[in-house]
Amino acid sequence: MARSGTVAVTGGGTGLGLGFVAEFARRGRKVMALALDESQRAAVEEATAGLPGEVEFSILDVTRPGDFAFPEDIDVLVNNAGIRLKNIPVEEIGMDEWRRYFDVNFFGTVDMTKRALPLMRARGSGTICNVSSASVYVPIPFLGPTAPPSGR
Repeated sequence: MARSGTVAVTGGGTGLGLGFVAEFARRGRKVMALALDESQRAAVEEATAGLPGEVEFSILDVTRPGDFAFPEDIDVLVNNAGIRLKNIPVEEIGMDEWRRYFDVNFFGTVDMTKRALPLMRARGSGTICNVSSASVYVPIPFLGPTAPPSGR
């Protein structure tokens, strides 16, 4: 059975997220590249030029989504937006930085999922993929805050 509907990728303007956007476009899917800022548009356009899929570039900060809404035909959500700021000992990381990690890496994922789920339930199908850091499986000294997901 062929999948239809929109694929949305948070953190879709760089790195792994940009790779997801390009691959879904290569497969002919309608893709929302949800990027942190306008400076990432050129990379998305370059990576998807000539591919059969339809790519929509949108600015989205997962910590400040406002009234952002997924389209009713949302079929796949790739929660890829994430940050890693510094590699320093846990006790040296300020509480504001810890809150920033959780705002992006955890609460951003939860918020995007909560926005997509009702639409997927209404359609009767959908897939949510949460991208994680390999540091979950291979601990690295001074990489305490890099909990899933990452990529932004």
